[in-house]
This record gives sequence, C-alpha cells and structure tokens, in this order.
Amino acid sequence: MKSFAYLVIQKFHLLYSPFLNYNLYMIDLEISKSAEEKRLGRYIFHKDYISFGVDQHDELLTEDPKILPAHISIVIEEFKLYVYLHEDVEYILVNGKRTTAPKLLKAKDTITIDDTQIVINNFLIQNNKTRKEYLNEKVEELKINNSPLIPVLQILNE
Repeated sequence: MKSFAYLVIQKFHLLYSPFLNYNLYMIDLEISKSAEEKRLGRYIFHKDYISFGVDQHDELLTEDPKILPAHISIVIEEFKLYVYLHEDVEYILVNGKRTTAPKLLKAKDTITIDDTQIVINNFLIQNNKTRKEYLNEKVEELKINNSPLIPVLQILNE
C-alpha cells in the first residue's frame, strides 16, 4: 500500500524529491523605535531572509532618506541568525556596539540603524523532516482527532 504522502504528491502533481526537506522558518522581530510611527510594531516573517531598507522589495520598508535599499539583511543560515550590512553601509549598532561586518544574533538582540531600533524577539528553524514524513504525521493527527477530512483521505487512498 502506498503512503498517503505519496498519493497526495501524485494526485496534486506536487514536485517530489526524497532529498527535499520540509523547512519551517520564522523570524519574529519588533520595531521598537522609529521616526516613522506607522512602522512601529511586531513583524513575523515565515522565511529565512528579510531585508530592511527603502526599496519596494525590502520586507521592512522605511522612507528614511539616510537608509539604503537592502540596508541590512537578517538571514537564517545553518541554524543561526545573522545580520549583514549592505556594502555601502559604514556600520550599524548591535546591542549598542558598532558593527561593520556580519554579526551573529540571538533572541532579544537590538539592531540600531539611525533613528530605528529593531529588537529580535525570536527565530525558529525546523529542518528535520522530509515532506513525506511531515504529511504522514499530519494524516495521523487528522485520524486521532476524527477529522471530517477522513473521507477525503479514503478517496485519495483509492
């Protein structure tokens, strides 16, 4: 009998590779200080890369004329969180200390750029399951909770 994950992948024509991991990323941060009040608040991103700058493609956008496009990038690499500076940026402050190179971050670290202060609340990486394992786990949860989706599962198994 074929697994449910295999049937879902086959039925919905999902790309499948046994080497493809199911990755979950989250970067949770807060802009705690800014000259632009509308920018204040908590931001949660479900990705492994975000940038702060004035370009429309930056995830954290500002209108500060002293800030460059992609002024900084916050990146999850090898289960760690880093901040990178744009090549034209002289420095930023991390926890009040001048930084001119990529810097390892942790929860509660503060990044200061001009009048803006960004606090890293948390970050999360889950990279330990294949897509098939993840789907099979979710199917078991549906069965345990007597989900109304069980008839759909039976149709997919046919």
